[in-house]
Amino acid sequence: MSSLRNAVKRKTHKERSQPAARRQYGLLEKKKDYKERADDFHRKEDALRRLRRKAEERNPDEFYFAMEKARTREGVHAKSSVEANKYSQEELRLMKTQDANYVTLKAQAEAKKVERLRGALHFIGAPVQARHTVFVDSEAEAAAFAPEAFFDTPTELLGRTFNRPRRAQLEDAAAVSGMPTGDGGAVPAARLERRRAASYKELLQRQQRQAKLGGLAMRMTLQKQLMGKGTKRKLKPHEQEGSAPNLFTSVLKGLAVAAIAVGLVLGAASPALAARSGGRVGGSSFSSATSYGGGASSFGGSSRSYGGSSLGSGYSGSRSAPALSGGSSINFGWGMVPFGGYGYGGFGGYGYGAPVVASGGGVGFGEILVLGVLAVIAFQVISSLTNAGSESFGGEKVAVAKLQVAMLGSARSLQRQLDCLADRANTSTPAGLHFVLQEAVLALLRNPEYAVYGSSKVRKENGLDSGEDAFNEVSLQERGKFKEETLVNVGGRSRSNRMSRGGGDGMQELIVVTLLVAVQGKLQLPRITSREELVTALNRLGAVREDQLMAMEVLWTPQDESDSYTRDELFLDYPDLNTL
Repeated sequence: MSSLRNAVKRKTHKERSQPAARRQYGLLEKKKDYKERADDFHRKEDALRRLRRKAEERNPDEFYFAMEKARTREGVHAKSSVEANKYSQEELRLMKTQDANYVTLKAQAEAKKVERLRGALHFIGAPVQARHTVFVDSEAEAAAFAPEAFFDTPTELLGRTFNRPRRAQLEDAAAVSGMPTGDGGAVPAARLERRRAASYKELLQRQQRQAKLGGLAMRMTLQKQLMGKGTKRKLKPHEQEGSAPNLFTSVLKGLAVAAIAVGLVLGAASPALAARSGGRVGGSSFSSATSYGGGASSFGGSSRSYGGSSLGSGYSGSRSAPALSGGSSINFGWGMVPFGGYGYGGFGGYGYGAPVVASGGGVGFGEILVLGVLAVIAFQVISSLTNAGSESFGGEKVAVAKLQVAMLGSARSLQRQLDCLADRANTSTPAGLHFVLQEAVLALLRNPEYAVYGSSKVRKENGLDSGEDAFNEVSLQERGKFKEETLVNVGGRSRSNRMSRGGGDGMQELIVVTLLVAVQGKLQLPRITSREELVTALNRLGAVREDQLMAMEVLWTPQDESDSYTRDELFLDYPDLNTL
């Protein structure tokens, strides 16, 4: 019987499917699956209910281990956060700086959008200029070109840049529900009014957002400055920007600046006020521009001969003992030759001699008159020689420019580019100096997003000698901010060495790059307060011609890879930098 029962065909079991109304919930859930999910849900509900009841019935004065570090704020228990002590003071200040830079960047982007909206508000509803370009093979095709046939769409839909259906799609009414009405595809006045109102509303919202971002950036910058070292004090009314200057304060500032300048000249930079390692590359072409004959600056070297005439003895260019000669009396005095004394020689140069014979104990009126005439002639000769030399070789204008940029420490590629430039540059020729200047400018232009501080200054000098003195002075001031110059390539002479002391113990926050340029002629740089002005100043430096470039140097710190440069050191070494 059992075998016969197995041979009988049985009814096929079918699983019930999900009803059509509940198809969006997926496959039909079986009872055992539903029971398991429901039990889990009820377990969680019961646990939450027990915890809620336990919290309501808990005695707030009962001791528990968390009470040792718990604090109350206005009667409410507040848990102490461990994340507050996770970062050091320098890391927190760096993060606040990055946040402030991000907020400033967003505020600038919002300002550009506001200006764009202001310029387009009055053109709402105006015909849009066509921007779709269609290329044809001949002028005949261009004259017979029909946009409706080319795009396969009605005339009233040609002005659309998107959602422009073809004629085959226009059979569906939903596709043309947003098609404009009116003759020639003109937008109705009501729709224009709504669009204009929406644009004005967007403009107001963006202006408010720009104001909020600007205020937030100011507050974040203030918090970052308050986190710095040293005590802070509130500025007095006469110390605030835009107030009338105080005479006493101005005098004190002048004395302080003079004291600092004397300290920089007479003393070396202290470890607290000097960067750790620095690189320097560049050179000068002033010597080749000022090489001229010595005849204009020397007074007749051929006149160095002893004279034995009856008027006296002496020689030009050096001193000689007065000659003694016979007579009733001999007087010695300081005066112009031939009357004796130290003065201007007849053949050029300086010398002194003694009179041959004097008839009395003094000098007469005629001698005084001749003495005055000779003094005037000597003064005119010396003045003419000095003026001729200055007009020939010192009358040209020289501009000495200094541009400084502080980059974020993440711009390590810029540091490596400057190191490579210092290794392979030829700084002994004007062409090599011009190449170094352009490469340094390009390296800064390719990394504008890392720039956070900047400044520029231009000094105008009359004459190549004054320009060279000013350039050397600025170069020495900037080099004095380094403890060591670990990579140098100046004037064809190069050297490289590691730091004699250990690297910085702080984190790498900033890289400071200084460009010193002396240009023959005029050079104007903007006051750098934004990244746009920084790019403008760099472009002007990069546009300097090779025949204009007199001298240039690129200095950067830190140069050593194991070295670091913090924000506190930046504020001490470079107080004139502006926030970008």
